[in-house]
Amino acid sequence: MCFGMVLIMSVYGLVLTSITTGIKGSFFIAYLKITGLNFIVTLPSQLLIVGPISRRLLTTTSSKIIHVKIRCFFALR
Repeated sequence: MCFGMVLIMSVYGLVLTSITTGIKGSFFIAYLKITGLNFIVTLPSQLLIVGPISRRLLTTTSSKIIHVKIRCFFALR
């Protein structure tokens, strides 16, 4: 999940940087630099902040949905 997001957002950052300030040198080298910086920011935030929050939200909502589906299934019988 992180890898795809980083690669796509790096393209967005490259386009935005080239429009606002311009890129000196190769676009490929600039893309590699932006991708590296995005990985440095994205991986720790995914592991420490976003991952635990989304895991907690998904487990609470999915357990409630499964409980309701099981109750409806046995109520119909």
